[in-house]
Amino acid sequence: MSPDSQLPMTMNINAYIAESRKIVDQYLERLLPPEAQEPATIHKAMRYSVFAGGKRVRPILVLAAGESLAGDREVLLISAPELR
Repeated sequence: MSPDSQLPMTMNINAYIAESRKIVDQYLERLLPPEAQEPATIHKAMRYSVFAGGKRVRPILVLAAGESLAGDREVLLISAPELR
């Protein structure tokens, strides 16, 4: 492949990770019940477990891999959070 036929690589990985984490968190926020909803103790524990730090690498990798194959981000979000 000649250098002229290659696609430019201008992605900022830190920006991509931050954006993807925000999208995954927003998706999870829509799925989980509010902390104050009864039974509040259970919902608070669920949210603590899901939103604890360090649990976004695998979902972000699912998004990145899927998007590299022209996958639809909304469809990928359905399974991405499952891979924690």
